[in-house]
Amino acid sequence: MSPFDSQGADINNASAITGTVTLSTGVTGFVRTLGQPGIILDMYQAGALNKAGQIIGRGKISPDRAVRYTPGIGTVDLGTLGGGWSEARGINESGQVVGYSALPDGINHAFLYTPRFGMIDLGTASGYPSSIANGINDFGQFSDSWMMSSNMYQEATHSSTRLTAACRTWELSWSP
Repeated sequence: MSPFDSQGADINNASAITGTVTLSTGVTGFVRTLGQPGIILDMYQAGALNKAGQIIGRGKISPDRAVRYTPGIGTVDLGTLGGGWSEARGINESGQVVGYSALPDGINHAFLYTPRFGMIDLGTASGYPSSIANGINDFGQFSDSWMMSSNMYQEATHSSTRLTAACRTWELSWSP
């Protein structure tokens, strides 16, 4: 990997670094552990990673889609909430991913993606038209922002305490 330009995005406790690199073949995501050669990923842009080496980013074939790379498995397109794009913003040690996606009408909603349930619309707070989930911890708590008006957001932390397969419901405890 002989980069023309590179930008780091995240680092984990195993000293694995993710980011984006511009090569002669174009822009692509990478992961590199100190003392080892870099690995070019099947994604346009690499972001956060966990201890297991799972990495979230933007898809290479469809750069407007959230993806998750898992070592030994490869890159999986996480889908959308029915709109034209999605963006992954955080991943925890269980491989749960949060971010936001466009609905069919173009409004943004925060999502939670789990391997078991797929992409789940986390909705918005009452009176707020859109939301963005920014990070998730190992307890399933996620931070998000709600759009109040153009370029003005309210931030909060939520705890996803129950998620059932049948109706895909979840309970939240609000901590603005």
